[in-house]
Amino acid sequence: MSPSIRDILNKHKWHHGDLDSLEISVVHRGAPDDQRTIKGADIRDIGPKGISVGDDFARADWEAELIDEESGDAWIPFHRFLAIRTPSGTAWSKEHSGRVPEQEPGPPDGWHADDGEDGP
Repeated sequence: MSPSIRDILNKHKWHHGDLDSLEISVVHRGAPDDQRTIKGADIRDIGPKGISVGDDFARADWEAELIDEESGDAWIPFHRFLAIRTPSGTAWSKEHSGRVPEQEPGPPDGWHADDGEDGP
């Protein structure tokens, strides 16, 4: 079985000590080719269902992404990931993974859809 997205990210964070070298392609409706690239340096946290990215990145035009009210960080669920690239090549690709990342519905506690309403 291939490693999960979370396993790959954690390996780079804890074993290589560096997320900065990663680039992550994600689905972003409305962007060119409906994709956007996240730099590893923008990752603030790796959760069980997705990642949070810094507020500069989060304040961009994420149409349906989830925004933390206090920090302004965006939560990007793993099911939106298309590929993880390193300087040496592609570490993970949805197209070639043979599996869909595990994803439970809904954001982690404390997060809500940025729809102008207070929480669920």
